[in-house]
Amino acid sequence: MFSHNLFSLETLVSRLFFIFAVFFSFCVVSLQITVPLGMKFGNVANFLGIFTLFFFCYLLYIFRNFLTEWNHKEPATKILFFLMLLGGMLSLFSLRQHGDDLHYMAKVVYFYENPWLPMDFTAGHFAFEHFDTRIIKFLGEVIDYYWGMVAYFIGVHPLAIYHLVVPFIFGAAIPAVWFLLISKFVDKPLNAVIGSAMITGFLCIDGASNLSYGNFAFIRIYEGKAIMLSILIPLFTAFSIDFFHERNLINWTKLFILAVFSAGVSTSSVFIIPALIILLSSGFFFANGFSRNNFRTVFYYGLSAIQPVLIGLIIFSWMTKFFGVNSIIHAGWRKSFADYFTMQFGDWTTPSSFLLFSSLLLLFVLLKGKTRRFVLGWVFLLLLTFLNPFLSDFMSSKLTSPNGYWRLFYLLPCPLAFGLAVALILERFQFKEKFAYKAVVIMTVTFFILNSSSFIHAVFQNRNNSYMNFPPTYKINSDIYNDVQIIINKSPEGPMLAPIRYSRVIPMITYTRQQLVMLQGGKDILLLTKWNGNVQDGIKRLMAVNFISAPRQDGLTPFWDNLNVYGNNYKTETKSYDYFIEFLQRGLKSVVVDTNLPSFHLAEKTLIENDFKLIYTGERFLLYTKNSKEN
Repeated sequence: MFSHNLFSLETLVSRLFFIFAVFFSFCVVSLQITVPLGMKFGNVANFLGIFTLFFFCYLLYIFRNFLTEWNHKEPATKILFFLMLLGGMLSLFSLRQHGDDLHYMAKVVYFYENPWLPMDFTAGHFAFEHFDTRIIKFLGEVIDYYWGMVAYFIGVHPLAIYHLVVPFIFGAAIPAVWFLLISKFVDKPLNAVIGSAMITGFLCIDGASNLSYGNFAFIRIYEGKAIMLSILIPLFTAFSIDFFHERNLINWTKLFILAVFSAGVSTSSVFIIPALIILLSSGFFFANGFSRNNFRTVFYYGLSAIQPVLIGLIIFSWMTKFFGVNSIIHAGWRKSFADYFTMQFGDWTTPSSFLLFSSLLLLFVLLKGKTRRFVLGWVFLLLLTFLNPFLSDFMSSKLTSPNGYWRLFYLLPCPLAFGLAVALILERFQFKEKFAYKAVVIMTVTFFILNSSSFIHAVFQNRNNSYMNFPPTYKINSDIYNDVQIIINKSPEGPMLAPIRYSRVIPMITYTRQQLVMLQGGKDILLLTKWNGNVQDGIKRLMAVNFISAPRQDGLTPFWDNLNVYGNNYKTETKSYDYFIEFLQRGLKSVVVDTNLPSFHLAEKTLIENDFKLIYTGERFLLYTKNSKEN
């Protein structure tokens, strides 16, 4: 069915991915047990820190053995190493700030700064309340705790791991994982490496839409869902082909461990992994028929996803009323299939769309026999079910979520189609090894030029809200980060009211300036206040933030129309001002005000009347602190 000559480079890459999957799965399971049990962050951090230290010692030992097992001087090895280094550097130096980072890291920073508190279902990074955060923490993204624990163990800030180490490691893994998957379809490792190089280049220019394959590769690979979509999907596919080729306990264990890891990386795994299993099983049946033995193979194959399936059942049964289609978390996401398609590909006419779909058609021409039927069965069932325009509303509201449905587009073999088509052409025409070096050099230069041109909407461009940052720093806009450092240094510890562009960054640096609202649009506070039975308090917080923020400065406006989900509609400036005063009197220690605030004079007058003083004037903000003996 597939070309499966176990040449040394493929074996090496596969073994390394499996070793890392075992390691991360152990960390994930440890956290899935210790976090709900409320064990102390510091104790678990020391345990996993020591385990990580031993793991890397073991990694050095086995890597030394690997040096004697494969020809590291062959062209394929050299080119793949170059691609991995390039991927790691692109991820390390690129910067495209995203508000989702707060959701992942605020809870980690809270326990990092309070390591001897139990990791229970409360968190103190919100002002005035220790909310029950079960609704957020149960979602399975426990891998973020691991990044914070490594930081605690070696004595650095969590963002140093999350924004610097993680991007380099997983950015380097992107070319490797595509090489591994393409290797399942071709005989020569050099052809698979060149196919991976083409995918690497494509991922650098695919910036036509916010949710494109390129925008969830190198530039955001440190986020759990990006790891899931850009690495774990192709890796699970490669391991699945191994299992279809040879049904044994070792190959099944690889799938099971990878599924466990995925469950700790992203909530999306609870529907992505089962959906992928269904699609690849369809391809297996198309290729090999519906014999009793094949049904047995697929049955065992499906059992490998038992953990994400069980977690998914718990989430969908327990949290329906909080994450249903009318939840605030899905505000702005109830869309038609055409809208989802545009969000993924830009439209039908973008270079990305043309390249991907022409490659997919070419792939069906180049593939032969069982392999063609495998890909055909995979794509046919995907278009018949998950990506069927007539079923998209049902899929987005019942099986996934309005905010999660777009991720099913990552089940298309689109980046694979481009790289695999190139590899198959090379396989057919038997190009010489020297051509490989020239091809990679031409590809690298071409894609760097395209990232500099206005002809194509590439990933590493200012119009994609991204740029390269030398030397590498945290993935936070430099102006905002500098403002936040000033705010933290000059303000007292305690509750703070600030525009969301600051309040969504401060909790990633320190929990000691607790915010009224953190996430853009206030999704976090509306979910938590509803969970804790007081959604009106969440709306009050949003309105107070609205009062001290310049109009449309912080993305609050699009969410006002969705507040009727909770039977409330508070839009008037009078109420914003009233709630601003209410929180001043509840005990705010500091207030950050936009410099271009239309109601600045009213805000200043009110702050002075409530015993606040101006202590810093910046280019974009003014900082007021409460007069007190402590201050």
